[in-house]
Amino acid sequence: MSRAIGRPRSSTLAVLARGAGVVAVLVLAAAPWTARAAEPTAPKTSLGSRFYAGVDVAAIHYNDTYGDVAFGGSSIGLGLYAGFHVNDKLSVELSYNETTAIDKHDVEGSGVKVFNVETELHTVSASVVRQLYLRDLFNLPRDWRVYGQLGVFENNLDRTVTDLASYAQASQQEKNSGVLAGMGMLYRLGRFDLRGGLRFWGEAHDLDFAAQFRF
Repeated sequence: MSRAIGRPRSSTLAVLARGAGVVAVLVLAAAPWTARAAEPTAPKTSLGSRFYAGVDVAAIHYNDTYGDVAFGGSSIGLGLYAGFHVNDKLSVELSYNETTAIDKHDVEGSGVKVFNVETELHTVSASVVRQLYLRDLFNLPRDWRVYGQLGVFENNLDRTVTDLASYAQASQQEKNSGVLAGMGMLYRLGRFDLRGGLRFWGEAHDLDFAAQFRF
């Protein structure tokens, strides 16, 4: 029989992930229409000035299994990303994140087996980010924007399990890939942007805060 340890998988997460995907799609679809209400096309910029790079900090929750035992954990992850603005509202982005997603002790397994488990995640993703100007809709004095994000990810998982009866260690490596969906808000301040949002990818979801610089 499977025993759930910590926060189990829940259909609620699946609903939230689908919701994030729907919101992202709506933002991607709505942006061309709102662009018609914007000011005339901005002057052309040099190719180099379309690049940006940033660093993010994320509160990540990840669900994992070992044998017939399901468990989850939360931690802080760090990441770097770089992107290219196709235009002022649309960009493509590459990112790398890593975290010790799970670090649990005295997890009860089958029978009398008790173990410690540590799961590290290294994730690479590519996505399309579409922004929607709030000042175009609400005549705001500041440059606030909402964005939707859709893409793909691949993560490398390193799991180390220590049997507390024999102190024997077992290491496992896995690769997972799938669809990434996210949504959030962005604020422009000169050549710097501040943004924060929710992302859903595979068995993980996170609350992400980032600062980026436009070249």
